[in-house]
Amino acid sequence: MVRAARLLLASVAVCTLAVGAAATPLAAAPAPAQASPGEGQAWILVDADTGVVLDGRNFHQPLPPDGAGKLMAALAVVQRMPVEPLDPTKANPVLVSPQATAVPRPKLGISSGGAWAVTPLINALLMTSANDAAYALAETASGSIQGFVSEMNAQARRMGMRDSTWNDPLGDDDDAATPNTSSAWDLAVVARAVLSDPLLSDTSRAHSRVVNGPGLGRTITNQNDFIDRYPGAVGLVQGQSAKAGGGVLVGAATRGNRTMIAVVMGSPNPIPFVSSELDKGFFSRPGAKGKGSQENLPPVRSSSAQGRLEALVNLPSVLGRPALVPGVSGAQATPTPAAPPTTVTQPKPERTGGGSSIFSVTNVLLLVLVVGLGVVIVLRRRAVAVQRARRVTSRRTIAEARRRGTIDVIEHDHDVGTGHVRVLDPSETRRRASRTR
Repeated sequence: MVRAARLLLASVAVCTLAVGAAATPLAAAPAPAQASPGEGQAWILVDADTGVVLDGRNFHQPLPPDGAGKLMAALAVVQRMPVEPLDPTKANPVLVSPQATAVPRPKLGISSGGAWAVTPLINALLMTSANDAAYALAETASGSIQGFVSEMNAQARRMGMRDSTWNDPLGDDDDAATPNTSSAWDLAVVARAVLSDPLLSDTSRAHSRVVNGPGLGRTITNQNDFIDRYPGAVGLVQGQSAKAGGGVLVGAATRGNRTMIAVVMGSPNPIPFVSSELDKGFFSRPGAKGKGSQENLPPVRSSSAQGRLEALVNLPSVLGRPALVPGVSGAQATPTPAAPPTTVTQPKPERTGGGSSIFSVTNVLLLVLVVGLGVVIVLRRRAVAVQRARRVTSRRTIAEARRRGTIDVIEHDHDVGTGHVRVLDPSETRRRASRTR
């Protein structure tokens, strides 16, 4: 009876376990990794020093970059326009057209007809995403907006970008009929080039700048909150695009001797997400392979007009160009008059015993050395020939004496050497013997 009760209880327990397993067949399986809430549509993490793509998702998907397109506009401007012109009288080359003042907000507030230097407009472009500054710089750099857009796309190809199409320098993608499109990978290429340019990198990390121009003087504040919220942040730009699905942030930071770039597009929380990705990049070991060499960024292929101009600073003044004063902005520079061209008469070189004359001491010594070497070679050859002849004669004489059987005396020939002998015929032997008696 007790045994039957035990069997009944065991059967009930087994059935209970079976029913529970059938009710939750996947409960023990690990849950798939879920995307971070702030991950967004596409993102990428890059080691800025090496160009290695450490991590990312959908980073070749073209999306509207919104204000991040201002980075590409700034690069195209500095490629074509020097910040400090060689001619200080043309220090304010940016002329503001009525079309530039009619663009939508955000704006700096420049007036039509004003002549501005490049630097304050670059500050407004990168720090406050000022559309009027972008329009005025684009018109001056290429003559028209259409020409500047062509230059932006040409520059993108030269830099090795793969997924971008640029249609205007403003980056106002939500209101544009044909918005700009770019990928997280391409924006990382742009960010790396911006970091290599001293003017653009300093501007993108600045917290505030004083902007002075015709009828306008004000202090502007950087609208990129990321530089205040992440330790070591060095820029670069922040935007918001409904067509991209959320916020766009191109962030970069330096820690120790390493610099990381993180880009996110279409994210509801771009700053926390980029911050976490940068932390992950700094914790990675140097030399990590990441996503593979085929996804690594190309080398930086960008050289500013200012850099090319500075290569001409030390040209002779007889070329008729004024000197460029480093560290002085175009608005503060004063003209340095070029020296009048002068004719310099070069004195004719005097003929002396030295210099390049063929009878210089060095040439004479070389000639004596060559002649002496030739004489030594000739004498040596003659001595070898004489020794060879004596050996041949000695061998013939000995052979002849052996043939006749008349060898009486063989003595060393001290004049020839220890390796040679001289054969004495019988008559000479008898004469020597008579002299000794």
